[in-house]
Amino acid sequence: MTVSDGTNMAVTTSDTRDVPLRVGLLSPWNQACGLATYAKFLVPHLTSHVVAVFAETDCEVTGSDEPIVRRCWKRVTTGEGADDYSRLEVEIEKSNLDILYINCHTNFFVQPTFSLFVRRVQSRGVKVVVHVHQLFTTREEHRALLSIADRVLVHSPENRLEAIANGARPERVAVVAHGVEIRNDLSAESRESLRVKLGLTRQGPLITSFGFIQPHKGMEAVIEAVAHLQSKGIPARGLIVGQSRTDQKSSAHYLKALKDFVQAHKLEDCMSFVSEYVSDREVGEYLAASDIVVMNYHSDYYEASGACSLAIGTGAVVMASISPSMMSFGDAVWHITGGYPPGVSAELLIRNPELCEQVRLNARAFAQRNAWPVTAQKIQESYSVLFSSIEERPTY
Repeated sequence: MTVSDGTNMAVTTSDTRDVPLRVGLLSPWNQACGLATYAKFLVPHLTSHVVAVFAETDCEVTGSDEPIVRRCWKRVTTGEGADDYSRLEVEIEKSNLDILYINCHTNFFVQPTFSLFVRRVQSRGVKVVVHVHQLFTTREEHRALLSIADRVLVHSPENRLEAIANGARPERVAVVAHGVEIRNDLSAESRESLRVKLGLTRQGPLITSFGFIQPHKGMEAVIEAVAHLQSKGIPARGLIVGQSRTDQKSSAHYLKALKDFVQAHKLEDCMSFVSEYVSDREVGEYLAASDIVVMNYHSDYYEASGACSLAIGTGAVVMASISPSMMSFGDAVWHITGGYPPGVSAELLIRNPELCEQVRLNARAFAQRNAWPVTAQKIQESYSVLFSSIEERPTY
């Protein structure tokens, strides 16, 4: 069966039902944020038909919206209109949904107003699925939403327990690992040709970190690794790709501290910064051009790392911290520890080709197990439990 709405969101499915599930996605969209990126990777792989994307207003967008996008809600918690979900409710009603799939952080919404809105949606026979990407601690806004959701999706078994701690019913919480976009299109270009294309023509191993410039990401590990390799006679160079966040003063301060660290180690000739927004495709090219990608997160909470998944999907060799967000990758990455600090880790991966290739093979297997079509299928399966019989679904 081929389902089409005239956009690239159309999906071909072997589903035997006469009418596919009608899913409305409530999510950031075409924005420079992890939630929007997650949604953009997921939607083309869903076998359910996403008939509408309910995106937020008053935000900076990174591209043109597709015809099915409806910008109809605000991510605000104070001020005029902060708890007004009337436009969103109208769009949901017009879309004749089976499922409202909420891909947002719970603090985007005002409670209890938002929960009352969700109840009204459910009263019309629409099932509500809440995808929780991070649960730092117990919070009332988590409890208000998770306790009434028909289905709660999380990324790890640890997150499942945290969801239950925040009011979700155990039988309603499903674990779905973060998807991996396998970039086979990059395999046609050699590492050397990508470096020429990106202006990275200097010889020697390239060590890269990427993402918004934030202190908890431990990007100084790139500088430490380059300094160590240089001291061992290896002509390494480092690259940090990403912009500072305008909404966080600590981000700009951290970027300055990184550049000061470079100067202190006299590495100006072999450390570069691309301090601007870079598209997902360009990021993939930088990662595929690198010998090692560093994900040295210092965060002490469980969350899925879309950035690390992206790096693995490009075929990069990743060395990562032992923070909870990185431990889920297991041996698909090399873990930085007290005995294997950044410099020593980088040297081992560069001097030991068998070790480097083993990490690469592990990463490739991880990517296959968690590719976006696999993740999308698991999400689709989580939908099926919401309807015990076909008669429960609305007819159109």
